[in-house]
Amino acid sequence: MSKPYSYLSEKSYILKRRNLNTNKNLNDKILLNQYNYYNLINAYKEPFLKRRTHDGEEHYKDDVEIEHLEALYILDTKIRSLFLTNILKIEEEIKHNLIESFYLINNPLSDCLEVESEYLHKKYYNLMNLYSENQFDRNSKKFHIEYSENEISENNFIIDRTDNYYKFVSNAYRAIREQKSNRSSNRSVSSYLENHEVVPLWILANHLTLGNISYFYITQKKEVQELFLKKIGFYNKKDISLTELIFNTSNILQILTLCRNICAHNERLYNYDVKIPISDNYLSFSKSLPYHESFEDGSMNWDKSNKRKGARRGLYAFIFSIYIFLDSKEKSQFIKEINK
Repeated sequence: MSKPYSYLSEKSYILKRRNLNTNKNLNDKILLNQYNYYNLINAYKEPFLKRRTHDGEEHYKDDVEIEHLEALYILDTKIRSLFLTNILKIEEEIKHNLIESFYLINNPLSDCLEVESEYLHKKYYNLMNLYSENQFDRNSKKFHIEYSENEISENNFIIDRTDNYYKFVSNAYRAIREQKSNRSSNRSVSSYLENHEVVPLWILANHLTLGNISYFYITQKKEVQELFLKKIGFYNKKDISLTELIFNTSNILQILTLCRNICAHNERLYNYDVKIPISDNYLSFSKSLPYHESFEDGSMNWDKSNKRKGARRGLYAFIFSIYIFLDSKEKSQFIKEINK
């Protein structure tokens, strides 16, 4: 059944019935007119609600005003803006280093990787299925992700690299067709098409989303992935295997893609449930979570442990995924902005 559109007076009446102050002053009506009702009320009401009553209707806590929801909305908007600004810069770094790694490893195997989109051929990719399983070490209490090319158990997760490859290739060919049909839209593409009738991978990458690039990364040969990790400064096998390092980075790219999309579409971010896991020993992720000292010395109680589990699937996952790509000066500024 469709839900009819509610006008301002009806919205005010419904909210007042639910114990939200809506007629304190003219500003309340201005706010309801200014914002999309769903983007403000439905998206940010949760912290201000009482438990549902026996009639199943929502009721707000006492003395809650629309300005309170707006304040949370503004906070979330500022976080999205900060995250997106950094992710856009990181996206350029990821694309550059990954494409360069691809060429350095695969150039000796081909006379020209550009002719007829040679760089999209299967022989340059690893299409073996992978299996992953989330593990919890009872002794160290640390969480990690185990990967294998052989099935681990009934509870594992399948990483279908063939499917990822075809998704990437499909998106790549679509981008190539779009550039060829509208040569004047981009100078670099137009120049290459006029002089060489090809779209090189390093130019094509500018027209691929971060999500497409994550498909590209996961289907690369281990040599390409390893070189990429060295180029971005993630190559540290002291506490983690190369395989786990490679595929945690794949998860990081997925988290960045998720965060980018949420920010770009102005969706609620502050309490998003990030279901993409990160190993505790991946680039010291464990140390970035709350109550790290209690975690390390074994004094963590149930309440702290529960908050820590929630944190690893919340904003901390987004913050960490951005933070690890920044240089020392950028890291300091990023944390300063978050604290602000």
